[in-house]
Amino acid sequence: MRAEREGVRRAGGRLRMILAAGEAIMDFLPVTAGDGRAAFVPVPGGAALNLARAVAAQGGQAALFCPLSSDPWGAMLRDAARAAGVDVAPCPATARPTTLAFVTLAGGQPAFAFHDAGSAMRGLTAADLPAALPPGLRAVAIGGISLVPDPCGPAFAALARRAAGRAAVVLDANLRPALVADPAAHRARLKALLPLADVVKLSDEDASWLFGPGTPEDWAAAVLAAGARVAAITRGAAGALAATAAGHRAALPAPRVEVADTVGAGDAFLAAFLLSLDRSGLLGPGLAPGAAALTAALAEGIAAGALACTVAGAGAPGRAAVAALAARVAAGG
Repeated sequence: MRAEREGVRRAGGRLRMILAAGEAIMDFLPVTAGDGRAAFVPVPGGAALNLARAVAAQGGQAALFCPLSSDPWGAMLRDAARAAGVDVAPCPATARPTTLAFVTLAGGQPAFAFHDAGSAMRGLTAADLPAALPPGLRAVAIGGISLVPDPCGPAFAALARRAAGRAAVVLDANLRPALVADPAAHRARLKALLPLADVVKLSDEDASWLFGPGTPEDWAAAVLAAGARVAAITRGAAGALAATAAGHRAALPAPRVEVADTVGAGDAFLAAFLLSLDRSGLLGPGLAPGAAALTAALAEGIAAGALACTVAGAGAPGRAAVAALAARVAAGG
């Protein structure tokens, strides 16, 4: 994998740092023990960590910003990120415990039970933000459950505001409605970030929760009307749609794959989407992709998301596999 990353960097020459800011947590995935009993196995996860690993797997330079605990789970998260080629230097160390999420699956769709009280992530404040942004930074991605509670939600939002104008700001709602105690307040928090965002990625479930019933076209238009520059709406097996403030639009179907589960599919999509823009020299503040670049990014995102669904847990497909499947997606196959 490391050789593949280096080969992509030499070939493209443009892939610079994407900072994934948000949750790095321990997912406990359901398994059947040898004696037939139901059990759980711990697997490093969380939207920000999944995104960073997906960026690194596809040849990008990835960094993670999330407080990491000194407990054994925190050590596992740090080791997993480093093993994937993710820079964890920006991560503050803390004695607060790691967030744990127990996952159950129904038809391949994950449901989560979180144990987060007093956690490393939840306790983040604006005072814990890095004094300076990493050199070579091209994008800061925020979202997921890290935007829900206080004080960490406002702190991650403050990091994005600090990066605005210096890097592309990326927002992925990645909602877990069961964790949102005050839906009106969280909708307001997300909508306040839309004018700041260069790229907003929403699943159709996210978009419906945020804006109410509608079509992907309606939701993308709402994102752009709020001030974002690029909107991407993912639709699972139905594919995805992307649109820009300049009026460009692309919609592509998803390829048929054998689905193990959908954990991390949205993170893989976003990583590929951003890296495609980076390879085109477009990833940065005020990005404005044309029709061809938008379609190429959407095809890569759909391909990566589909490949992530073929493995249990958060898959991180490599660049070669994503490129091959993206060519099929772009051709409508």
